[in-house]
Amino acid sequence: MPLLSSLTREDVAKTKQLLDTRIADAHSLDVASQLFTDTLFKQFEEDAALIRVYSTVAYGDLPAETQKFVHAIADDNGVTDRLHGETPVLSLMGTTGKEEAWCDRRLSHGHMGIPMVSSAFVDAIPMVSRLLQQMGVGIDWIDSTDLRTAVSGAAQMSGFFYVPNASTEKDAKGRLVIPAQDFVTDYRIKTVSGVGATYSSGTMAVAIVFATRSVTIAATRHLQPLIDAFVSSTTGLVQHGALFAD
Repeated sequence: MPLLSSLTREDVAKTKQLLDTRIADAHSLDVASQLFTDTLFKQFEEDAALIRVYSTVAYGDLPAETQKFVHAIADDNGVTDRLHGETPVLSLMGTTGKEEAWCDRRLSHGHMGIPMVSSAFVDAIPMVSRLLQQMGVGIDWIDSTDLRTAVSGAAQMSGFFYVPNASTEKDAKGRLVIPAQDFVTDYRIKTVSGVGATYSSGTMAVAIVFATRSVTIAATRHLQPLIDAFVSSTTGLVQHGALFAD
């Protein structure tokens, strides 16, 4: 069984073949995302505590349950006036981890979706802000008056998300990049890595791995072909709006 902490191109090639087979018959993006995280977690369970896939989905295209969750976040932060049908929401699509509650996106009571209502709102969330900045997308485009055009133009990911030490890494404002330190301590999280890719529409897909061993930048880069293959396999689903099974 391959280790994330010493991942090789050969390990990735074998995992990609496995993913291609398992995702091929998925009829919705969330089902494909769950198959993706299930497969990766089984491959890397020796040093992965949690693996998640997020995609940007317009608020109006979310299931009612997720809309309710996102609306509550906007309401708690006084930004409901900025929430509309086209607002991109960084939505949890697939999740697999050591706890049963981490293996179904609908059971994620705190991370089901993050409304990207403004650059200031997103910048106030250290992990998401760092993720978008490191992946080369940035956050300024969120404030565009022509959001549909801005999304398709801005979302060209060229980097990767990398937090070498989850317990100590801080951003330029002195904030912990991974604020959930209880989670970091309880599950001995060492490194958080992420890779992303985009569909032609500008929809983003991001895979994030919370590892219990230190993962190098080189090993993180090796994950890129997996998210690229995922996007390639699910392009038809996104184009046809087959996002959620329910």
